[in-house]
Amino acid sequence: MAVQALYQMALTGASVTGIVDEFVHHRLAGGDIEGARYAPADRDLFVRLVRGVAGAAEELDALIARVLPEKWPLQRLEPILLSILHCGVYELRSHLDVPPKVTITEYVDVAHGFYGGKEPAMVNAVLDRLARDLRPREMGATAESA
Repeated sequence: MAVQALYQMALTGASVTGIVDEFVHHRLAGGDIEGARYAPADRDLFVRLVRGVAGAAEELDALIARVLPEKWPLQRLEPILLSILHCGVYELRSHLDVPPKVTITEYVDVAHGFYGGKEPAMVNAVLDRLARDLRPREMGATAESA
């Protein structure tokens, strides 16, 4: 839901407060969406992610841009792909209670929900590389490889 909220903000220019209010009051309760049954979302985590990503977007962009291939600059990323990466990098950097490999797997799964091509592999590569930089001990990186 956080990825979807950030994507909606990118497309519409809506404010963080407006998006958070809309999602909290109309979308996080769970239920049937397009024929699938969903459990209620974690409201507090959703709010922390959306507000955190929105407040750190420039820093997150810099981290992501640093590890992207030259042929795929940040400006080339579609808004949904950038929203996925923003959330994943923010969680890697700020939610130290979640193992990095769990965070990476979750956002690769989100990418698979939107893309059938190489994008999920790119999400995996970017998040894995940044996890090695941001949380080297948990990723098994040595001083030489970090």
